[in-house]
Amino acid sequence: MNVEEIFKPHSRVLAACSGGPDSVALLYLLKEAEKKLELVITVGHVNHGLRGKESDADEKFVGNLAREFKWKFLRRRISLKSKNGGNLEELARVGRYEKLIEMAEESASSCVVTAHNLDDQAETILMNIFRGSGFRGLGGMPFSRIWPGTRVQICRPLLNFSKDEILGYLANKGGDFRTDRMNQNPKFLRHWLRMKLIPQIEARFPGFRRRLGTFADIVRGEETFWNEKVREMTAAHLLRKKGGYFLDWDKFSLYSLPMQRRFLKQVIGPDLLSFENLENLREWMGSPPSNGRVWQLRKGWFVERMSKSKGSPSARIFRIGQDGIEKTGVRNR
Repeated sequence: MNVEEIFKPHSRVLAACSGGPDSVALLYLLKEAEKKLELVITVGHVNHGLRGKESDADEKFVGNLAREFKWKFLRRRISLKSKNGGNLEELARVGRYEKLIEMAEESASSCVVTAHNLDDQAETILMNIFRGSGFRGLGGMPFSRIWPGTRVQICRPLLNFSKDEILGYLANKGGDFRTDRMNQNPKFLRHWLRMKLIPQIEARFPGFRRRLGTFADIVRGEETFWNEKVREMTAAHLLRKKGGYFLDWDKFSLYSLPMQRRFLKQVIGPDLLSFENLENLREWMGSPPSNGRVWQLRKGWFVERMSKSKGSPSARIFRIGQDGIEKTGVRNR
């Protein structure tokens, strides 16, 4: 395992550590790279408080490890109130990243390094499939990304390494770690996949997780390529003026169906359009003006047929925007 190619010399890094084997192995890897690259490393720990004294013991363990490595230690606590398994899992994930970004900014770190591995990647891709994700979800977690609204990068250097490989590396280092008993609770979808489904698939198709990770790499490359094509399409045919974006249907309809879908999802937002919403919208845009002037979407987004000189709606020019228009005749979807 080599993380040296990820960081530039003198980088300031926040290493996310829960105390589990993956994140402890990450600290040992960073320790190996620290001197050569002259890294400035801070250890960040988020205490979810879900296991009482055990959670506090995790925090103490990580703090002691940071001091052993002579690194600064930052910690945050979050309170989770939901008792629903799926919601609790998502609340914990979002809350954890928010606190990690907060600690990265406090320590002037440009990168938050997490210990997500190949097994985590396989679980994430399957979760996305089961939840009805589009093509982007098949790419799983990227190796790096900028956290929205910040300049902080999320880095995952262990994403191509399996759990077994990480445990073997940690055993060679003689590193101790903590065990989270909640990771054995199958009521959480991720844990059920890890404990029940994936082992059965792996037994029938050895190397499944590795191949799924390779598939995700291919998907992310394809996404990068097609997103660039959509950006070119947007620059050529989407006019931005006061009040929103303006689109010529005659030019838009010349593009292939996949490009039309990608274009609309990128302009309006991938989280606001399900596949059914998207197809209904495209069908409406291609229908006669008598089918209505405005198509209302979630969070105030709308698509409006622009008026001709005498006030009747045009079938060819559309305005895409958010809020601030007359809602008479809206088609809710």
